[in-house]
This record gives sequence, structure tokens and C-alpha cells, in this order.
Amino acid sequence: MIGACYADIAQTEDKATLLWICPSFMRTFQNKPRTYFFSATGDIAFEFDQSGGSFELAAGIERQRGKDYALFLSGLYRVGLDGDGYDYGLKAGIRWDF
Repeated sequence: MIGACYADIAQTEDKATLLWICPSFMRTFQNKPRTYFFSATGDIAFEFDQSGGSFELAAGIERQRGKDYALFLSGLYRVGLDGDGYDYGLKAGIRWDF
């Protein structure tokens, strides 16, 4: 994986905002990675083909709302460089320091 991230922090009194973006290039060199899932009937193999590599763009924002918690939102978009497919994701939530 090759990538670089950029982050910017804005701070006002007791609140901070973090913005970030990370473009990445990924390539599987041994092709055909395999994962096994265990079940009552035996191991189930899960294989996928990532030959050709992929490009990913991830970005997010986090806003501190109180002394011990923050709200965040992040997303990503990944596309196969061989034109085979794409995927995307989104996360939203609360980070709480305890």
C-alpha cells in the first residue's frame, strides 16, 4: 500500500475539528488471498481476486463536542484499476473518552 494523508485541525476555545483525506494505492502481490471461516460442518474458504490493484480515497471529519466526547463521520471509495469493481463505505458515530 502506498498512500499519504493530509489532516487539518481547527481549534476554538475548548472544541477542536479534525479534517483528513487519504488517497492510497493498493496491490496484492501474491494474488488470491484466502480467509477461512469456521463452522460446525468444517472450514469454509473465502477467496477473492485483487489482481491489478486498486485506488482508495478516504476522508473524514471529527468535531469535539464536549470535554470527553466527539462526533465523527468518515467515508471511503475504492475502485479496482482493472475496471472490475468498486466499493464504498461510510461510518458515523461518537467517540467517548472514559
